[in-house]
Amino acid sequence: MTILVTGGTGKRGSLLCRKLVKQGKYVICVDDNSVGWSVNLGEAMDYPNFRFIRSKVEDIDGDKYGRKRFTEKI
Repeated sequence: MTILVTGGTGKRGSLLCRKLVKQGKYVICVDDNSVGWSVNLGEAMDYPNFRFIRSKVEDIDGDKYGRKRFTEKI
């Protein structure tokens, strides 16, 4: 299962990302760090099932990052 988390470097988003990767979900986090910090992601960055994309959501090419694989959007 691939889950896209937008705003993932904020307080709530980073907590959600860490929880999901620990559960074995493949997580793609998209955030431009306008409010949060990528350091908030902590150990999630070390997991092979986690990917962080520093960008505004509207600026990414979804096909490039596997948009068709997303099964849930949170």
